[in-house]
Amino acid sequence: CCFLIDAAAKNSKKSALLSGACWAFAMYSHQIGRPMAAVILICFVLAFNLMLIRRWKVFTLFIASLIACLSPMIFSVINNPVSMTTRFSTIVVWNNSAGILETILRMLSRYVEYFSPSFLFISGDSDLRHNIHASGELFVFMSPFIIAGFYYALKKFRRDPYIRFLLFSTAVYPLAACLTVDRMHSTRCLNGAPFWCLLFVLGIKHIYGLMNKRGWGKKLALPLAAILTIEMFFYFYSYFDVYAV
Repeated sequence: CCFLIDAAAKNSKKSALLSGACWAFAMYSHQIGRPMAAVILICFVLAFNLMLIRRWKVFTLFIASLIACLSPMIFSVINNPVSMTTRFSTIVVWNNSAGILETILRMLSRYVEYFSPSFLFISGDSDLRHNIHASGELFVFMSPFIIAGFYYALKKFRRDPYIRFLLFSTAVYPLAACLTVDRMHSTRCLNGAPFWCLLFVLGIKHIYGLMNKRGWGKKLALPLAAILTIEMFFYFYSYFDVYAV
């Protein structure tokens, strides 16, 4: 994302080439990287549409780099198309479904669950391989700042393509996970981690800006650091002591 944004913003050919290689690596690294890399790239195009028209040469270079790096996978899929769908066919959400309506309801319910406080901040993934059963997927202290980040982002949505990309990517982050039978599966929506963290940072920026106008900016840092430290301490205690047992 960083290289791709740099390529679009600064018309950087070097960043375009590096970005193509990085996005290809995402598709090689994990099953979920293949569909979600494509979905997030669509979000990027929708967010930066006018800028990409002006920088079409750099974006074309990015596409060429991406295709070149993906050529081994492309040839593999052409020779053995089943290799891309075998695993998916065993975990797809419409297995044992009574019909289209039930499938749609399953997908919608899963989509909502991935934005629920239970998944994000309280209990998280129920699989012990993915979660220590002592927290959600994000720290609780992040929650008010993420809400503030959403508020700030919505205000800037129309004028700022970077904000649009962030909101689009956050909105679609569980799409691939929604197509699978498991509920609230953390590794299948791992691509959302940087976007939630960016919303958290935006929220801190927004709240700090408001408090700084009243001369309270420096007073925010100490309590935030204290709360962060306490929650992280209990998390790592649970991880290295309780979870290890």
